[in-house]
Amino acid sequence: ELEGGHRESLSRLQHICGPGKLLEDFKNELSRTDIQSIGDHARQVEEELDTVDTHLEELDTELGSNTSELRALSTEEESSSLRMKRDFLLEQLREHAREWAKYTLAERLLDEASTTFERERQPGVVRNAESFFSEITGGRYGQVTAPLGQKTIKVSGERELNKEPSALSRGTREQLFLSLRFGLVQELSQRTEPLPVIVDEVLVNFDPERALRAAKAFVQLSNTNQVFVFTCHPTVVENFQVAAKQLDSPDPMLIEIE
Repeated sequence: ELEGGHRESLSRLQHICGPGKLLEDFKNELSRTDIQSIGDHARQVEEELDTVDTHLEELDTELGSNTSELRALSTEEESSSLRMKRDFLLEQLREHAREWAKYTLAERLLDEASTTFERERQPGVVRNAESFFSEITGGRYGQVTAPLGQKTIKVSGERELNKEPSALSRGTREQLFLSLRFGLVQELSQRTEPLPVIVDEVLVNFDPERALRAAKAFVQLSNTNQVFVFTCHPTVVENFQVAAKQLDSPDPMLIEIE
């Protein structure tokens, strides 16, 4: 009877884990485990199963609630209400899109009109200053504008657009203000009797190239206005002499004051 029970138990073990080495490994594992640890593990597994069952019940409840809500939404009355709300929102969206298109087009037209006005209808002072500034900077800045509604001047070039005076270097900023003065002098000369232009050490902060170009601008201005330049630097005198020679203008009159 014992041998029969042994054979039956062995058959069950083989059925559980498999014959041969699998069975031997299983028997070795059992020999290293006591009944207490197996019982503890079994109780732990049961507790985990209880937790899983509780969570499963919660999910079943949530599924039932969602199913009921879907059934309610699928009724004809609710569907009709939602379709009406959708159509209303779509119509509102189309209306807002038309309004947005009108405002966007109007903004674009205003921008283009403003740009055209700033480019073609600039005050005479700014137009004259633009020519001088382009000459002094060697063409780096070819445009000077006074934007509508703004109390500022902006300059632009091939690589730089709409820079305000505060963004320019000190030398370039002084050259811009000098060009604006030139523009103002020319504008006033066209309306009234040309008055003398008197400047003192106006080229000291310019690099050599721009100093020479600024001197040329003064020589050009001398065609319409008498220009007096005070300086104690021989290089400034040389710049005006070279500028006059390059422009085929009479040599500047040099007066030394002791």
